[in-house]
Amino acid sequence: MTAAELSSKDDTSGTYGAPQNGAIVYITAGTGTGARKAKITGPGFYYFDNSVPEWKPIGGGAAAPGYTYVAQATSINKNESMLVTTNVTVAAPPAASSVNGDKFRIVDATGGAGFSVTGVATTTTTATFVSGSALEYTFISGAWYCTSL
Repeated sequence: MTAAELSSKDDTSGTYGAPQNGAIVYITAGTGTGARKAKITGPGFYYFDNSVPEWKPIGGGAAAPGYTYVAQATSINKNESMLVTTNVTVAAPPAASSVNGDKFRIVDATGGAGFSVTGVATTTTTATFVSGSALEYTFISGAWYCTSL
């Protein structure tokens, strides 16, 4: 759901309370508003902590350090993290403008439809990839390699 959709549910008095403590949502777009949703900073998994009460990012933050979130497109730049929601082919950044250690990340929210990445050492197709997982690529010795699943 989007941050706005969560707000429409959470802003109703009593919707999220002690019985929903630990509830997990995946935010596909937007940022949170109000004290309970201030930590919703973009796409990612969040859980409801009734002791505060507020929505908190899982893993310490929705955005991976050093990445900028971008909307789904047919290409990605260095230091970007893209959430894909439909079967799409994404082109890696050009090798000519990349240096060792550059990275990019693609998060799968296709619900099993998968996606493909081209311009990398071995074209990656994720038809069997688990939705919600991410592929991270690192530029090493003149080529993009998948370095994390």
